[in-house]
Amino acid sequence: RPVGLEPEVLSAAARAIRVPSFYLEIGCGIGPTTCLVALANPLLSIIAVDPHLVCSFPQCNDGEAGTDLFLANVEASGIGKRVIFWNASAAQVAKQLKYVRPSMVLIDGDHTLEDARHDIRAFAPMVLPGGILAIDDVSGPVREAMDVYMKGDDSFRLQWTGNKLHIFQRAGAAA
Repeated sequence: RPVGLEPEVLSAAARAIRVPSFYLEIGCGIGPTTCLVALANPLLSIIAVDPHLVCSFPQCNDGEAGTDLFLANVEASGIGKRVIFWNASAAQVAKQLKYVRPSMVLIDGDHTLEDARHDIRAFAPMVLPGGILAIDDVSGPVREAMDVYMKGDDSFRLQWTGNKLHIFQRAGAAA
């Protein structure tokens, strides 16, 4: 189960997408949210991004690469053929993905103000009309970056707010 994320809400958001499309996850960690969303909606192809230099999650052994655990979790969930994994930072892949138009984006990247601003500015505009933008760990710098971005972009409407997760829907035809 995803740690810190409200899994039922993310699953429902994923199930609401009715056409084949992409789900882009910035900060996939060891994969529980990747698996949750992929299993909730088999129409979604997954692009998961994380640098995974060394795994810092309790499930990892000392020095274990998070990549290994992510890939094992994806394979164990039976979604491996639907997942493209980028072992890189969000900043490194943003330019490469600029033409991707996902129906759903989850931003759970680095939590510094600079990185949160970058991730939201780079990936929110990619969301298709009617699509979902989910931002996790909304507090401190992430909240500040989100609030500033949303004040300047009136195409997103807040749909749900949880403990740390905010879900927005982009105006336009449903994705």
